[in-house]
Amino acid sequence: MEVIYELSENHIKDLHNLYTNEWWTNQRSLEETRKCVRGSQVCIGLIENNSLIGFVRVITDYTFKALIFDLIINRDYRAKKLGKN
Repeated sequence: MEVIYELSENHIKDLHNLYTNEWWTNQRSLEETRKCVRGSQVCIGLIENNSLIGFVRVITDYTFKALIFDLIINRDYRAKKLGKN
């Protein structure tokens, strides 16, 4: 697995696919997915075999505050402690 900080168009499509499988994001269009990635100051993706399996985005002032949005992990990879060192 690899951590990335810039999503390719294919990774954005993978992210949109992840979104379509969740109740809280399944109404988002591909264009809205592109906009939320472009509008976020920090995007972190987790990829395996060049497919996006995890994602989180952050809005921050780079000094005091950072808000985490859209933390999502592919269902096949949940409960595998991907966030642990």
